[in-house]
Amino acid sequence: MTQKERKKRLEWEAQIQKSRVRAILNSYVPTDCQKIRDVLGLSTEQKPQSKEPISNEMLNLVFEILCNELEKLLTSEENNLAVIKELTTELKRLHAVLDKETIPPVATSENSGIPSSKNPISEQEKIKEKTKSLRERSDKPIGGQVGHKGTTLKKRDKVDIRLKIYPESETCPNCGAIIPRALFTEGERRQIIDICNDIVKTTEKVSMAAKCPVCGTVVKGQFGDLEGGNVNYGVNLKSIMTLLNNRHAMPYGRTVELLNNLTNLKISVGTVKNTIQTASDFSEKELETIVKNLLKPNSNFEFIHADETSAGSGRWLWVFGNGKMVIFVMTNSRSHNEILKKFPNGFPNKYLLTDRHTAYFTKEIVCLGHQICLVHILRNIKYYIDFFPKYEWPKRLYETVKTLMHVAKGLKDDVERKKLYDEYYPKILKLLAEPTSRDDLPSDKAVEYIENFKKGLIKHKDNFLTFLLAHIPDENNVSERALRMTKVKMKVSGVYRSDNGAIHYANLQSLVQTCRNDGDQNYYKTFVKLFQHTKIIQEIS
Repeated sequence: MTQKERKKRLEWEAQIQKSRVRAILNSYVPTDCQKIRDVLGLSTEQKPQSKEPISNEMLNLVFEILCNELEKLLTSEENNLAVIKELTTELKRLHAVLDKETIPPVATSENSGIPSSKNPISEQEKIKEKTKSLRERSDKPIGGQVGHKGTTLKKRDKVDIRLKIYPESETCPNCGAIIPRALFTEGERRQIIDICNDIVKTTEKVSMAAKCPVCGTVVKGQFGDLEGGNVNYGVNLKSIMTLLNNRHAMPYGRTVELLNNLTNLKISVGTVKNTIQTASDFSEKELETIVKNLLKPNSNFEFIHADETSAGSGRWLWVFGNGKMVIFVMTNSRSHNEILKKFPNGFPNKYLLTDRHTAYFTKEIVCLGHQICLVHILRNIKYYIDFFPKYEWPKRLYETVKTLMHVAKGLKDDVERKKLYDEYYPKILKLLAEPTSRDDLPSDKAVEYIENFKKGLIKHKDNFLTFLLAHIPDENNVSERALRMTKVKMKVSGVYRSDNGAIHYANLQSLVQTCRNDGDQNYYKTFVKLFQHTKIIQEIS
């Protein structure tokens, strides 16, 4: 959007806002207060009150207009005492009515946990293009830092084609003499790295057969399990299909289009679908290894991150990981029973790092303890700071939690961490127990919002500082990052059309994310190993 278009849109929104304010005034100021209606320039007929909820911003504009008109009357030399009295009474009445109708501001990606893709259109112009970050800006300059090692494209040792470039004219530009080719020597070298036009290789396998000279039994060579038809696609091509669809989020149709353009083959959508299903079936043993490694007692990974997100069409995608191993589970509900289907015994040797979703805190989910994500809490607090900018309580809670996280980062000693726990646990409890003052908030409804937020935090007061005593992370960003690719897939392909397709995606994504955490980002080779039945994930001893 250009600067001119943005200016026009803002002007248009301002006109709509003014008309809405006028409509609100016209509906709330009764007809018996005709003097006030004349001052505000309202019509003689009162309109019915709208059922649409009014935002805090709109309410502030209404009060601002009323207060401005009152101020004009007070500073006027004319005798407007009757109008002033009516206007003051109306302000009190309007305040009492709107007290009950105060609603929270629109939740956006800046003040809540919703993704930026779901920001309401009406709020997008108010949101900064750069996403807010909880990280403070450092004093380092932007760009490459002094002392960092740079990288560049390196020449390859193996050269397939070597071309010698001679001058267009083999005559000396200075004197015009002809220079014999024998005098030319090799000078500067430059390489061009490209792919071949004909990248398809056809291998024909012939089953050799022979009859036993003693008993007459026919013995012949057996084809592999991926060679069921007369003509089959090879492991490399199937790995590319799986890579494009799962890792790079390409739909079946576009995967087929790309491969057909590159190879001139007639690959069908059904072939890609069947290939993905085969890869998912082959990954079952690898997924069993991932689950075993997740649940095994390990001093380096005494915790499991968990999170869930909507996968469309009533499906939910869960992720469980420890920064090394990752397992995705596709389900049809958000209940704790879905966790028990995958982990029947819970997590008896692990701490669980999650948000405040109730499914993780049921008594059936066994674990060593819980740690709620403090980054989620900071985002929730930020929402109330934006909601009530004059109210100090959320600001103090925000600074307390943020300072705690910053100080705890550098502490390794158990004694020091215990001291920090003893220092901050009472502080947080005191803040949560602090009574909510009506004087600092605009309405009774606002008090209700703050009280509900406090109750939610008090419910998890013992899960705030577990990380200080157990040496586990204080946030759940690992799960958030693991789920990011799923949202990319949904943006590109929409929702999953079938339960099987959703499950296949979850299985293969588990393998991809685990390999990525292990430092192996050559996912093409990972899928080649999968189709060759080569072990990928090693079991932890």
